[in-house]
Amino acid sequence: MTSSLRRRCLVVLLFVAWAVPARGDDPASRIFAAWRQRRERLPSVRYKIQGECTWPRGSFNEIAELPSAEPDNPVEDVTEPSARGVILDLPNNRYRIDRDETLYDWKSRQVYKLHCLCTGDGRTRFIRVFEDSLPGLGAGRARPHVDLEIMRGDPELLPAGEIASGYEALFFAQGIVLGAGAHVRPTRLSPPLDEAGFVYQGRGVHEGRDCEILRSGNLEFWVDPGREGAIVQFVANPDRKYVVQIEYQETAAGWLPKSWTTTLSVSSTVRRRWRMTVGEIDARPALSDDLFHIAPELGMYVHDVTVVRSEPRGAESHDRYRLIEPGGRSRELDARLLPVDGPRD
Repeated sequence: MTSSLRRRCLVVLLFVAWAVPARGDDPASRIFAAWRQRRERLPSVRYKIQGECTWPRGSFNEIAELPSAEPDNPVEDVTEPSARGVILDLPNNRYRIDRDETLYDWKSRQVYKLHCLCTGDGRTRFIRVFEDSLPGLGAGRARPHVDLEIMRGDPELLPAGEIASGYEALFFAQGIVLGAGAHVRPTRLSPPLDEAGFVYQGRGVHEGRDCEILRSGNLEFWVDPGREGAIVQFVANPDRKYVVQIEYQETAAGWLPKSWTTTLSVSSTVRRRWRMTVGEIDARPALSDDLFHIAPELGMYVHDVTVVRSEPRGAESHDRYRLIEPGGRSRELDARLLPVDGPRD
């Protein structure tokens, strides 16, 4: 064996010795313990977040099926502001998300405003829409959108809705790490940690720091053990790649998110990229019930949704539309938001 080959073999052996833990060392168990400690230490947190979302030039060319002579969709990078106020109260399955942002609509090639308040009180999910100027929204209806959506029903069937994605960094910070096939719901924000669903993959380096890597199905978690099991990178869905990279800051409540970047790619095309920065953190917020409940008010157009178990689909929803009139009475509306009994003086 030549000296050059011996040096290469030594390098490989040293890398293997570092990347693969020694027998008896169980980094996965230490990570799970750190995540459980986060759940105990941070039951409730309030955040104020500012950021922006970018739709790169041509990111919708494939989905829009544009003729070759047409300009890219969008014709140049579109970057718009996003502001979020978030409260996660895990022990009581309560959350509150105030979204105020500008989005891009690939069909009309226009930006539009979205401002809504999304809450859950552990039983019911509410969405108060203040403004939604999506082009074409409400076509054939009496008005573009309802003022309030109220969703109730089987607690095991209520969809995750607005908490399904985009807030991974905040859930990770409170130790809510779910393996493949597991989901949060408005009625269950902190499902049990399924340790058996994760497989230890070895070690790696992310942004110059040593990390442990866990996988669950098509989900990959890069964990910084030196920062209380903080997840610094999360990768999902290899065919429709979703990547979250998180920077942390040391606070009195431990290592919490400072900022994060989320990138959604389809094939090799970046479809959308969020860059969010945490402005304020309150790890001991004073919380009252009215923060998580939204009551219908006079003049509101309300959409009631009841989710029930159904075969063979598993679940179905029953919809009701109504207008809140004086005295708290409700006037029944159809799906076009028109009175079912015709015009009323």
